[in-house]
Amino acid sequence: MVKNKLRICILGSTMIADSAINALIKNDIKPILILTNFKDGYNNDWVNLKKKYSKINCHEIKNNNQQKIISLLIKNKINLLFCIGWSHILSKQILNISNMLVIGHHPSQLPNNRGKHPLIWAIFLGLSSTASTFFIMDKGIDAGKIIEQTKIDIKKNSPVTDLYIKIQKIISYQIIKVVKMIILKDYITKYSNLNKIHKRKLLLGNYWRRRNHEDGKIDFRMNSLSILNLVNSLSKPYIGAHVEFRGKIYKVWKVRIVKRYKDKNVEPGKIIIKSRNSLIIKTYDSAIDLLKHEIMLTKGAKYIQ
Repeated sequence: MVKNKLRICILGSTMIADSAINALIKNDIKPILILTNFKDGYNNDWVNLKKKYSKINCHEIKNNNQQKIISLLIKNKINLLFCIGWSHILSKQILNISNMLVIGHHPSQLPNNRGKHPLIWAIFLGLSSTASTFFIMDKGIDAGKIIEQTKIDIKKNSPVTDLYIKIQKIISYQIIKVVKMIILKDYITKYSNLNKIHKRKLLLGNYWRRRNHEDGKIDFRMNSLSILNLVNSLSKPYIGAHVEFRGKIYKVWKVRIVKRYKDKNVEPGKIIIKSRNSLIIKTYDSAIDLLKHEIMLTKGAKYIQ
């Protein structure tokens, strides 16, 4: 198989998908088709791919319309589908389209940490490393045969913004490596229609659940490191951590731990210092300085809890 016989489609809607498309185009591997979605508020890192790649055959899929996806894939004779930054499960009908190889991407060190919000969980849990992984998709969630995995070190106490940028850089050369591998090893002939010829083996590892609104709430009864990790995990391009104060929600974007504060007689949530440049709040084990936030304190406020 040679490069010009590949008919590639990218299914995705995020900044990471955008990086992959850019890399393909720069390496003269122009996708035949791009399938994306309308902005629905689910992905904070959503990109208007239809507008950006107006010269490529690009379609917006509404409400995860699987039949429309199938129709477009067949009509355009796609034989290599990359699923990158797509928040929906693909149907068996898509995976079983004749002579089409489906490659998924997940920014975690599979088989560990499958499932939702892998970058956010990695930062919140304080992991020292993760990975960018390409795998052959089957009916399991993030559970297919791994064909390329690049490890990524996570700098201690770094925001998710830094990790996201690393993923974007890595996927830009990683997807080219995967395409060359597929050409060299003729993966489309060997592995297309995977569900029809293989029984999926159960993998070791774990699944991360979908995060919800409460997962982003700062509770000053938490220790300072947990609060730091929470704020870092939800920084841009994501939605931001938040505090609730007198019935209103305020975003917090950047904090630092005040280790020197050790007064155990002060309860969590008490305002220690309030100034134009600093808002220091007592936590369970020390204190936290809210360096970048949107909190509007009322006059005389002594606690945020």
